[in-house]
Amino acid sequence: MRTEIPFIPRWTLVLLLAAGCNLRGADLSPDAAATSTDDNSLTLGGVQINAIYGSAVVSTVAGTVGAMGHVDGVGAAARLATPMGLGTDGFQVYIAEIGSHTLRSLDPGSLTVTTLAGTPYVPGSGPSQLGSPWDAEPLSGLLYVSEEYTHVIGSLIPPVHTIAAGLPSNVGSFADGAAATARFNSPKGLAAAGTDLYIADTNNAVIRRFDTVSGTLSLFAGAVKNSG
Repeated sequence: MRTEIPFIPRWTLVLLLAAGCNLRGADLSPDAAATSTDDNSLTLGGVQINAIYGSAVVSTVAGTVGAMGHVDGVGAAARLATPMGLGTDGFQVYIAEIGSHTLRSLDPGSLTVTTLAGTPYVPGSGPSQLGSPWDAEPLSGLLYVSEEYTHVIGSLIPPVHTIAAGLPSNVGSFADGAAATARFNSPKGLAAAGTDLYIADTNNAVIRRFDTVSGTLSLFAGAVKNSG
């Protein structure tokens, strides 16, 4: 039996997926925040995951400040390496860990951190590798991951990793159309609405829409930055 969020008294973790919002704590020291409807949130530090309660009391739920690494475990015994983005399916919290090139999960009931995919500290695009995962978003039974290092969107049925959109490369570019021929330039933040995945294509300065049913990419907002 899985424990469904909310799992800590006075804290509920909601990513507002139905509204297509993946909220980020832009003014917080951590790089990302999954924010709840009652003004509580889960935030990321360089080596730990913090829970912020409605009373503004911060509690570390995974990792230890000043102790970076890649170790699965419970609460403070776990070690994290630059966690960046969070996602949830309502049962698990998914952690895109850019420092170790892995996808981790945080079990809400036990506070156990587990490696789901990727080979620690070995970036790549193969079935057991991730390329600097920046964010994670569950959608339609898959886990989508933005991979900044290889400029692709990956999809996971853990632990197996495949390329959902883009072509792995160490140089970013831009192209819409079929997923296999689409190109990105440092994709980062992800948000889901319905069967669509919205992607912050950072170095192209645009938001992209990935129709996961038809498998096509289109420009949703912004104008592509002239790389020349």
